[in-house]
Amino acid sequence: QVGVRDCGSAWQPCFYRLTPEPPLVPGEWAEPVEATPLIQECPGQSFQAWRLLLYLKSSLADADDILLEPYLQSWDQLLNFMESLGTVVSLFSQKVKEKVVLIRQLSLKHSTEAHGKRGPPDHAGLQTPASFGLNNGAYRSVRSMMEAELKAGMVDFSRRTDSGCRTLLRLHRSLLWLKLMLEGLAEGPDADGRYKTPGELSR
Repeated sequence: QVGVRDCGSAWQPCFYRLTPEPPLVPGEWAEPVEATPLIQECPGQSFQAWRLLLYLKSSLADADDILLEPYLQSWDQLLNFMESLGTVVSLFSQKVKEKVVLIRQLSLKHSTEAHGKRGPPDHAGLQTPASFGLNNGAYRSVRSMMEAELKAGMVDFSRRTDSGCRTLLRLHRSLLWLKLMLEGLAEGPDADGRYKTPGELSR
């Protein structure tokens, strides 16, 4: 059982009674309809922890593979969280956003070349129509992306390339950086009352 807490700030997620959730499948990447989530929607907040959990679970819907669209949607939520921290991580969050957008652009390019049709433009880079190919194209999952890029010669171990494989590895490094920074913040100040800088927190 989890007690009720007030919400309304970025640091107060809304918890309430734990009830079983239905199994998540690719067709339910949208918001849950009937089940009561462990973490409630916090009004007025761009970062929603329940959405992050939903997308992460949905990305594991395929055995031994990761679905890219819900995985990138989880990064959209993490970006909302990082932006709420202010300028302290603004440069880092911008670099992460560029990586997320790059994978979506690569998927759109591959889908366009394969089908000769271009989906509606998305200037924000955070919404992915079905025509982008992330739902059923070569970039549907990590495995299918790797196979497509290796076949197309996009992955080169001797030089830098803007491939989805390389970008995905860089996103994983970004996730480690964020993890180390949050762990450092949880430690609080040192004996002299000094707080670590973002660079020190992520080491």
